[in-house]
Amino acid sequence: DEQPVEDPIDPATADSDATLAQDEKDAIDESNIIGGRTRGAGPKGGYSEPGDEEGLPGPEDGTSNIRTGR
Repeated sequence: DEQPVEDPIDPATADSDATLAQDEKDAIDESNIIGGRTRGAGPKGGYSEPGDEEGLPGPEDGTSNIRTGR
């Protein structure tokens, strides 16, 4: 238990901007980066505001019934 443990980190370069820059360069796969922001996709016919009832459940599903506890 008294034997020293080998430390793989070099204290001279462990906390340097050069090491960080190299790590980031190694981590980024530039072949996987998209050239355009949206790949050329866009809305067909433009954007429009949703209607007042769009996406809401209908009155027949019972979710808008109020129970008064009488």
